[in-house]
Amino acid sequence: VQQFLPGFVKSLKAQALSSSEILVRWQEPAEPNGVVLYYEVSYHAPLLDSSGTVFMKTNATQVVIGNLASDTLITISVALINGAGTGGKTLVNALATVASTSARNTEQTT
Repeated sequence: VQQFLPGFVKSLKAQALSSSEILVRWQEPAEPNGVVLYYEVSYHAPLLDSSGTVFMKTNATQVVIGNLASDTLITISVALINGAGTGGKTLVNALATVASTSARNTEQTT
């Protein structure tokens, strides 16, 4: 079966769970163009114990990003990987904040 590069993930959203955790959720692309191998989630943010870009692989359509420095704005990207390669990255900004119930919820930009 021939595969092509996948499309962008849909409905990417980020929600603060606490001052150091953010829940990131998305939906599979309308055009996965092949068998989904995994999703790559990446973000760059000051962490409690380090700083730098973090890459995560998951088969799920949500992840919890933890160990974040409080009140830090981060940019998160999610891309689908299939047998043909990596699809386009969908981006969302998120803020981990102490007031988790009134945290800024942000939605995707592509």
